[in-house]
Amino acid sequence: MNPSLDEEVAQLLRRALHLLSLRPRSEYELRQKFSHPARGRIYSSEAVNLIIERLKTMNLIDDRAFAEWLVESRKKRHVRGKILIERELESHHIKREIIEEILAKCSPLEERLLILGILDKKAKKYRHLATKEQKMKLLYLLARKGFSPSNTSKIIDDFLQVAYNDIIQGE
Repeated sequence: MNPSLDEEVAQLLRRALHLLSLRPRSEYELRQKFSHPARGRIYSSEAVNLIIERLKTMNLIDDRAFAEWLVESRKKRHVRGKILIERELESHHIKREIIEEILAKCSPLEERLLILGILDKKAKKYRHLATKEQKMKLLYLLARKGFSPSNTSKIIDDFLQVAYNDIIQGE
């Protein structure tokens, strides 16, 4: 390598390690960061390829680990359903087989608990509406968050029934 490439690689490595210290990144995300003019300095493709390969050998870039981290993150904060998580993983250019494998690990019970958590927080806002309107608003809310309407409809019905029973019993 020539001296200017050595300097570029060293600078790029420092920047990559800084970015990876903040949170996991996909290979595609790092490539975009280092080669897109809107994202700061543009590095040579040779330097980017060298760094990406070095980071892979150090196990600092792993698209499977990134996908697992993203799914767990979307279960805890910024709650999302499978549909939006899948789109987000696709936007990071994660391979289809990795996406399918990771999403297959998400149990229906986990998804139900996430939905119930959202309903518990948001349903109070719609309490003044008729039950049918409440259900439609909640269906739209959950659809925007990436949950399938076919999965959420029954959960919403059950939730609203319990809420109605609580009101009737004065709890």
